[in-house]
Amino acid sequence: MSELSTIQPGPCVRAEDESPMRIRKTARDLAGPYLAFAVPWAILAPLIWWLRRWEDEGASPKRVARGWGLGMALFGFAIGLAVFYSGVELRLMNTVDAVVSLVATTALSAPIFYFGMYHRALTVISSRTSGKLNGAHLK
Repeated sequence: MSELSTIQPGPCVRAEDESPMRIRKTARDLAGPYLAFAVPWAILAPLIWWLRRWEDEGASPKRVARGWGLGMALFGFAIGLAVFYSGVELRLMNTVDAVVSLVATTALSAPIFYFGMYHRALTVISSRTSGKLNGAHLK
């Protein structure tokens, strides 16, 4: 009975001195993953400004909607890249698994981001152009 009640450290149970909740990373180790998540947002803000300006200049609604769709697909790819880069950099993922996962995630999510944003933007821009919404609830 005493042998069964003793828990030995193994692959699932760690020794008391090695807490699984403790991450031993320095600020230098975390700088790369932090920047990987900051860059997509820094790209998205000027992109939104540029697309709004393009719309105000009178570009066709389909053209602006394509820009929104491509922008969101690019943003989704950049976030996925940041997730998998951070996983590899922090040694939470294998490099090959991260690359395969990034390709699969991009292949599945890019069309969803593009067409979802394209149709939403086309509806809103067309409504604004025709004067139905006036854009008041979108600000």
